[in-house]
Amino acid sequence: MYDGDNPPDTAGPGNSQSPATIKTLIETQFELTNAISPTSNGNFKDGAKSGSFNVASSFDYLAIHYGQGELLFHWDSPFTTTTAFSFSNLPHGISNYRAYLSVGQDTPPVSAVPEPETYGMMIAGLGLLGFMARRRKSV
Repeated sequence: MYDGDNPPDTAGPGNSQSPATIKTLIETQFELTNAISPTSNGNFKDGAKSGSFNVASSFDYLAIHYGQGELLFHWDSPFTTTTAFSFSNLPHGISNYRAYLSVGQDTPPVSAVPEPETYGMMIAGLGLLGFMARRRKSV
């Protein structure tokens, strides 16, 4: 986590909160060698000091602008889509957030087809149940 001043306007005057500027700040603060790409962002009305928000896509870096600075967070493995965050009683209001995902860090794919070993264990289990049922009938 990093809690620091607003980043300099790398994208020109008045752009200290642009996704490109925040991306540069994250890459600098966490000394990244891999690229990150923006995935989601949102704004809050009137600098909310309490509330919640949902990030609608996978991410592993999160920048939250509050007061006169930035809160930067990093997680080792990406959050999945629709992750909810809540905050309350902050000394300064939050105005926006930006979420980023490390390139090549997509969430792992889930296989919809069982592995062959799964079928083998299922057939062996059903065979064992059939054997036991037949054995009970003969007694």
